[in-house]
Amino acid sequence: MKRLFGNEIQATHDEWLKAAEQLETEVSRQGIQVVRVPFDPTDFVRFRDAHPEIKGNQKLRQAWVVNRFAANNPDG
Repeated sequence: MKRLFGNEIQATHDEWLKAAEQLETEVSRQGIQVVRVPFDPTDFVRFRDAHPEIKGNQKLRQAWVVNRFAANNPDG
């Protein structure tokens, strides 16, 4: 994961998971529905390579999540 995201991601999975769960709790408290999207590094790299127009890791991750969610939930 560090190869994909460099310093934009926590050093260990446990650190990342703790931060993700805290963010999930905070967002849920604001009344926003949280949807977990399983991460597939191979699929992400394919998506990245197919969309060179998307600049920046954060924008790329957001676009990938929207794409994966839409693919897995065709009815919205």
